[in-house]
Amino acid sequence: MQQPGDVLALLGSYGSRVDAEARTFLERGPYAMYGMMRYFMGYADENLVSVAECFGGKRFRSGLLLLIADQYGALEDAVPLALSIELFHNFTLIHDDIVDRDEMRRGRPTVWKLWGSDHAINTGDGQLLLALEALERAHPARRDRARPFFLEKYREVIEGQYLDFELTAYSLNDPRTTEAAYLEMLTKKTSVLVGAATAGAGIAALMRDEELERLWNFGLALGRAYQICDDTVSIWGSGDMTGKVPHGDVRERKKTLPVLIAYERLTGTSRDEFAHLYGSKKSLSADEIQRAIALMNSVDAYGAARARVDREAGYARQAADSLAIPEVGKELLGSLVTTLLPRVTV
Repeated sequence: MQQPGDVLALLGSYGSRVDAEARTFLERGPYAMYGMMRYFMGYADENLVSVAECFGGKRFRSGLLLLIADQYGALEDAVPLALSIELFHNFTLIHDDIVDRDEMRRGRPTVWKLWGSDHAINTGDGQLLLALEALERAHPARRDRARPFFLEKYREVIEGQYLDFELTAYSLNDPRTTEAAYLEMLTKKTSVLVGAATAGAGIAALMRDEELERLWNFGLALGRAYQICDDTVSIWGSGDMTGKVPHGDVRERKKTLPVLIAYERLTGTSRDEFAHLYGSKKSLSADEIQRAIALMNSVDAYGAARARVDREAGYARQAADSLAIPEVGKELLGSLVTTLLPRVTV
C-alpha cells in the first residue's frame, strides 16, 4: 500500500498505468484516425509515429479511480473502468478544441488544426465508441454494474456541454444568467466525471451502494471545488501558476462564478460598466481587463468564490473520512483535496 507523500506524483504513477493500457488499446487497423487518437492522447507525433514520452496531460480522473481502487485492493479490476474514463474525457476535449477553435493543447497543435474539423469530429466520435468498448473489458460482475452507471454519467457530461453553450449565448444581464445555472452546468460538465471516477473505484471493488454513495459524494464535491478554484486562478493567478496567458477567462469573457458574483454584488454605474465590458464585441484591452478585475475586487468576488471552494472541499474531506478504506488512504485523499485547490493573492 502506498504511503502519503507527493500525492500528485502518486496520482501520476497511477495515470501511467492507464497510459500503458491505452497505448495498446488504440493500436487498431490501418486507418489514420486511430493514429490521430494516439496523437491526441500523447502517444504519437504529428506524423503519427509512436513516441516514448507521453504528452497526454495529467490523467487526473483515471489516476484517481485507480488510486482509490488500490485502497480497496482492486487495482487490476479497475483498469478497464479507468481506461474508459480517460478515453471519454479526451474525446470531449477533441471536440472542445473544435468548438473553441483552440489551435494548441498541451503544447502541441490540436487535432482539427492538423487534420481539419471533419477528421477531428470523426476521431472524437470514434474515441467515444472506444470509451464504451473499454467498459466491456471489465469482469462481468463489474461490467454489468458499471455499464449503466457510466453511460448515465457520460450522458450528463454531454448535457453539461449543452448547458455551457446555452449559458455562453446569454448576456451577463440576461435573467437566465444565474449562479444556479452556472453551478448546474459546472456540475454536469466537470464534476460528474470526477464523481464517476471515484464511484467507479467502488464498483471495481464490488462495494455496496452505501459506499458507492460516499465515493460519489467525494468526487462530486471535489470536482466542483476544483473547477471553481480553477475559475479563480484563471482570473487572479499568475502565468507561472496557470501555464496560460494571464487573465484568460476575463479576456474570453467567460461567465464563471466570480464574474456572476461580481455582477450580482455591483450596483449603479459600476454594474453597468461591468456589463458593458462583458457585453462588448471587440477584444478587451489590457486596461479594460484590469478594470474588470478591479470591479470584481471592489466587491470581493474572489473571497466569495473561494468560500464556495472551501465549502465544497469540506464536503469532500468529510466524505473521504467516511470511506471504508485504510487511514493511509483517507490521508492521501485529504492531501489531494488540499493540493488541487491552491489559493492566490488578490
